[in-house]
Amino acid sequence: ELEQVCKPHILEITAWRLLLDWDLPTKFHIQPRALQKFLAFVQSHYSDTEYHNATHAADVLQSVHYMLKTAGASKFLSEVQILAMLLGAICHDLGHDGYNNLYHKNKITDRAIQFNDQSIQVSQPHANRRK
Repeated sequence: ELEQVCKPHILEITAWRLLLDWDLPTKFHIQPRALQKFLAFVQSHYSDTEYHNATHAADVLQSVHYMLKTAGASKFLSEVQILAMLLGAICHDLGHDGYNNLYHKNKITDRAIQFNDQSIQVSQPHANRRK
């Protein structure tokens, strides 16, 4: 339901709310406009694939937030580690094309060639790739 209300900004809205919940922009002196531009950039660079999309990233982000807050994992981490966890969740599939390594290897795609058939989707951060 949230996706229907927030689309196409599901990740931006979720990330904004959860980062504020942790008070991380204040603690790390992140300007609101800079954060908004960053989140809009990330949202815009998620592919519209069936699974590895911005909604999936928002789901992962919320799951990480739950583990940190409700399950108590945050008591074992510093604030910078919590920020890193949340940012990692936000960006974890950025640029993912929706296909797995075996697909790229079998189809001999440019990605497979570029990464020598080794961990094609994870050899380099997805954000460094362009179609």
